Amino acid sequence: MRCDLAFANLQDFLPLPQTKLSLRALDLGSGTGVAALRLARLGIHTTLLDSSPAMLETAKRAHGRQELRTSSYCIMGTLRGFTLQRSM
Repeated sequence: MRCDLAFANLQDFLPLPQTKLSLRALDLGSGTGVAALRLARLGIHTTLLDSSPAMLETAKRAHGRQELRTSSYCIMGTLRGFTLQRSM
């Protein structure tokens, strides 16, 4: 429920679904990827960063079970020395 409320508040700041923007989100400390999955369902390309291989594996499984129209990338690591590679 707490996640539902936080996401509802976040949606107020997101563009309307009918806009054709190519949006990207970086989910830091993504855990199981619940927030990133919700963003991906809205058509936002997501990158998940977490230091736990087990959490990222759970996120990969959850994202793999969904039919998403965007890409999701899981990266194991921490913010220390992290640079986000921009794909072309």
